[in-house]
Amino acid sequence: AIVQIQPFLLVYNTENVKPADLPRTWPDLLDPKWKRRILLPDPRTADAYMSFWAMILENFGPDYIARLRAQEYRLVAGGVVANQNLAAGEGSFVFPQIWDAVSVVRDKGGPIATFTPDLTTGVELQVMLTHRAKAKHPAAARLFANYLMSREGNLVINNDANTPNIYDLGQMPKQYRPPVQGDLDRRAEVLRLFGF
Repeated sequence: AIVQIQPFLLVYNTENVKPADLPRTWPDLLDPKWKRRILLPDPRTADAYMSFWAMILENFGPDYIARLRAQEYRLVAGGVVANQNLAAGEGSFVFPQIWDAVSVVRDKGGPIATFTPDLTTGVELQVMLTHRAKAKHPAAARLFANYLMSREGNLVINNDANTPNIYDLGQMPKQYRPPVQGDLDRRAEVLRLFGF
């Protein structure tokens, strides 16, 4: 059961990007004015990134990654590190990111904000339970899972404005694309296009 959906976001440094200049779509980041201003989490560090890049390939083709490489982005080890570098002024944008990686830096005063393009995918968290014969406290586990799937519990775990709850999908991006099993099958293609 899906209990949390974290859409992939565009993170930007509020001191480096004027609101009027903010890209509204993923292709807007290919504008030459953003050359050398993008910090990119290494797509090899987490399989979750493959859903994002598979979505990019489906909608914009392999040329998108070629044009992104021409932007001379800086590859960063992971999401939180990329956001820390962004807050320190080492770039103007980081993508793809989920809210959990952004809030760690923003809540400590980092000058970063987010924008969610209408077309995006994300990370979906699910409840999974051990077989009750193998669980130490099966009733407690079932109670907790039931709470997470209830409206009340779901609002608690999704109490952040940037994380839609499963009972009110009105906050979802208009063209949200759920991750699909085949996304991981495109890993070799994505990494080849990035030149790894």
